[in-house]
Amino acid sequence: MDIEEQVVSVELAKRLKEVGVDQESLFYWASGSLLFFEEVDWSDVDDIYSAFTAVELMDLLPTSIGKNTRLAVLKFEDVWKVAYFDMIDGNIIGLSEKKKLADALAGLRIWLSIIATELEKAGYVEVEYAHRRPNHIV
Repeated sequence: MDIEEQVVSVELAKRLKEVGVDQESLFYWASGSLLFFEEVDWSDVDDIYSAFTAVELMDLLPTSIGKNTRLAVLKFEDVWKVAYFDMIDGNIIGLSEKKKLADALAGLRIWLSIIATELEKAGYVEVEYAHRRPNHIV
């Protein structure tokens, strides 16, 4: 499998940076090319974006955004679906569907950053939480 299939697309990498996700990863997109930089701080450079792997993105998502929710990752024939699932009422919160797992996870991480204020009002997460590396929130 090609490494480009294992990292987030450049478009979603840009969006992750725009919504304030920390730019720390093994790979980076620079001028449309995938590069590997070890221990270099690129956070202040505008045209460099973290090319997060699916594993890195899993670490950027909480396992839970509320007492009864859990992160769900489902693989279908030609699409990955990632969302938070309310185990009590069955509601799906923040569904992201993409062909690549990394892109589906990125979509959910972007959603979490954007919707953090509304989630806080609903009693799920704290606003400051949306930009940290989480484990889970209760």
